[in-house]
Amino acid sequence: MDTKMLLEAVEARAKKDHEGHFWIMRFTTGYKGGFSTPDLDSGYGREEVLNSLESDTIDGMLIKMLTKEVSPEGMANCYHCDNLIPIDSTTCPKCGDNVVLCHACGNLVSNDIVSNDGYFACPACFSQVAAGI
Repeated sequence: MDTKMLLEAVEARAKKDHEGHFWIMRFTTGYKGGFSTPDLDSGYGREEVLNSLESDTIDGMLIKMLTKEVSPEGMANCYHCDNLIPIDSTTCPKCGDNVVLCHACGNLVSNDIVSNDGYFACPACFSQVAAGI
């Protein structure tokens, strides 16, 4: 797969799972990247970049972004900001989003937009998820 195809695949994943947001930075030591947008306003973005995925090549970075490892047991990434938090969390400590665990795909998703019946569609897998607390 060439760089253009990899980039198109990352863009598609960003649109599907991260409201279109992703970033890649080139440093003298290689590439760093991730989905969502680093919080550069509060200063937390420096830590986000430091702890992000990394690779020596642009193609390697794109591949890592497409094959991101599963979160450690009991942890998941906030759907809004991609911050790693415990799956029993109801609020992301980084972005403040109300979150709920989708039991179908294991993602923590936003609990802010709920239909009248108390459910919403998980934006990652489109399963019906009951609104949290």
